[in-house]
Amino acid sequence: MDWTKEAGVGVGAFFIMGHPGETKETLQETIDFALSLRIDEFHCTLMTPLPGAEIYRNWQKYGTFDNDWKKLSNWKAVFVPFGLTKEDLEKYNQKFFRKFYFRPRIIWGYVKRIRSPKHFFVYFSGFLALLEWVFKKRKV
Repeated sequence: MDWTKEAGVGVGAFFIMGHPGETKETLQETIDFALSLRIDEFHCTLMTPLPGAEIYRNWQKYGTFDNDWKKLSNWKAVFVPFGLTKEDLEKYNQKFFRKFYFRPRIIWGYVKRIRSPKHFFVYFSGFLALLEWVFKKRKV
């Protein structure tokens, strides 16, 4: 990762929250770990058992699962590990985005990438969508 950054290439990371055995503590550890990395962007979805995966066949051992095809998007808490709630998963996921993207280093990185009015519009639109998503009260 450091070599990539030194070469001037942006670094991104992808995380999934809500694995079997996940707890509030491990959710927070994931957030803390990501914030300790020198990444420029990240994305985080919620663990979703998909057909063909082992967890899809054995989800009953690990939590509850709303196996509604319309909801299998990785954005809705359809799988909830024992010991957590849908609300917990949504709250920590929103917190993750908020804590990561509202840091001065990250905001400044996006400002530096603006090369034209079109770039400004794209980034500003994305910022407004992020604001709406991380501060919105969610129905779960």
